[in-house]
Amino acid sequence: MQKVQDTFIEQMVKRGTKEKDRLHRAILIVCALIVLSIPWIIGFNAVYLVEPVLIMIVGLGVWILWRRTSKEYEYIYTEGAIDIDVVYGRSSRKHLFSIDARKASLIAPALDPKAKEQTEGKSFDRKIMACEGEIKEDTYVLIGEYQSRKYLIYWEPDERILDGIKHYAPRHSIIRPEDLKPKKRYIPEVKLREEEDEEEGDL
Repeated sequence: MQKVQDTFIEQMVKRGTKEKDRLHRAILIVCALIVLSIPWIIGFNAVYLVEPVLIMIVGLGVWILWRRTSKEYEYIYTEGAIDIDVVYGRSSRKHLFSIDARKASLIAPALDPKAKEQTEGKSFDRKIMACEGEIKEDTYVLIGEYQSRKYLIYWEPDERILDGIKHYAPRHSIIRPEDLKPKKRYIPEVKLREEEDEEEGDL
């Protein structure tokens, strides 16, 4: 029996800003300006009393919705188990997918012929782009079932996760040797600040 590795790996991937996100932000700003101008347009007598409150309410709404357009994906690999979450504005998260690597139909580079064979023209209950955006050389696909639904996940696991998958589920994965070389990883600003605070405390 193959020994299960005692492994816990956490990786964050920041999604790039899409045209849709820019459009949503532009619409937010326009809507906010329209709402703030309504008391002036209708000639409300107590406009100077209402406007500060309105600014606070509209500002809070814009801030909350604006943060929803900022996404990061978190991959957690624990002894063969893969979990993928989406983090909005570095504050709230939503769980997207979980699977044991040995139960995945395929984990392989998205541009690999076998991956294309199992994805192009195939139907899935849900497709998730849990990556920076466009499919690139280092983008992988993960095909498997979650909550009785067939998923197609596009993600960008780093060399640590890929190495764990390679040893844990070699029959269910295609891992390129070049993808096991260390790469520069994205580190969220929140974690950077925490590390800076720790270094200052050590002085």
